[in-house]
Amino acid sequence: MKSSLEKITKVQNELWNRNKRMVREEGVPWIKRGEENSPLLIHGMRKVGKSTLLSQLAREVGDEVFYLNFDDPRLVGFSLSDFDRLDDLIEESGKPILFFDEIQVVERWEEFVDKKYAEGFNIVATSSVAFSAQSSQRKKGRPSKQVKELLPFSYREFLANNEASGSMDSFVDYLYRGGFAFVLFRKDGEKLVELIHQVVIPEICLRNNIFNKKLLLQMLNFLLANSGEKISGNKLKKEFEIGSTTTVMDYFNFLEEAGVLYFLPKYSESIHKQQVNPRKVYAVDTALLHHFLLLTEDNIGKLLENAVFLFLKRQFERIYYFSEKSDCDFVAGSKRKIKLAVQACLEIDPSAIRKEAKGLLEAMDTFGLKSGFIITMKQKDKIQIQGKTLKIVPAFEWMS
Repeated sequence: MKSSLEKITKVQNELWNRNKRMVREEGVPWIKRGEENSPLLIHGMRKVGKSTLLSQLAREVGDEVFYLNFDDPRLVGFSLSDFDRLDDLIEESGKPILFFDEIQVVERWEEFVDKKYAEGFNIVATSSVAFSAQSSQRKKGRPSKQVKELLPFSYREFLANNEASGSMDSFVDYLYRGGFAFVLFRKDGEKLVELIHQVVIPEICLRNNIFNKKLLLQMLNFLLANSGEKISGNKLKKEFEIGSTTTVMDYFNFLEEAGVLYFLPKYSESIHKQQVNPRKVYAVDTALLHHFLLLTEDNIGKLLENAVFLFLKRQFERIYYFSEKSDCDFVAGSKRKIKLAVQACLEIDPSAIRKEAKGLLEAMDTFGLKSGFIITMKQKDKIQIQGKTLKIVPAFEWMS
């Protein structure tokens, strides 16, 4: 295996080093900040840009990286004993930094990562499946790990890679094309549909012993069509005539683990209430909505709200929707404090602002916020109501 493994790593590195076109801003600070150089685990959906990020980081640190992508057909059957052969190759390379792509396909990978960290290596590993909470926890005799999620290219990254400036036209272009590199730069949206149908969904089924792939696809289509809406396990149980709500919730978890969808909880200080209340569903990328649902300009509000969600997800540790007497699309902050309230709205009538911003104002009252945001396509204004400031900001300006 050692000789074939050596050939595989050589070929992989030649192909990987060609990936020099795209630049990612997101993720670079994770490496530079570091936490005592503890292993960094990065997860995100297939083709989201994890290898692009690793390639960029490798260029920044120079010729000090040993790279291996475990998701290679030639490495099928990689076993625990093969780690010994990999150890030899790493030692022979003399490189102090280890980059492992798609490490989740190898059993007992954590033991190997812990071993190499103890030997003094800096390690970055990626996965197309969300790392478990246990992966990041410090265990006796083992290091804690940083766990981060990488999302598709942000609007800011889209502008940087296209040498463009923020404008409504460029933002609309971004909404439709989304943030997956192969769609952004090759303008091939059908490849995204193929990726979901031919790779992501089959992998979810294989990993979780799901035999009804058609049902999972139907559920995904339903959830995408209801992006931004409140969804419950009971609702889908009836919609798809599934015997158990638990089964539906398992499907939700599988889609979220694969980085395809996110289920946003209602704000409550009670964890139990967060769990039992309906959740709002959002896609990992606006292009999923566009290409799966064939959305037109009449439906662009869904894309805008989804883009606002993704922007907040990049910025804040915790995000919720707010729903008491009235609703507010998003409240965001840290574990201890809500710091921001946001409403997404294509266009707002200034003469009816009190009515249209009722939920936003209620959320601001609840969390003691003096200002709140209404994110629109092109409107810009600042309105004072009840001693509070409502900042109406175009999305392209807010996100660029």
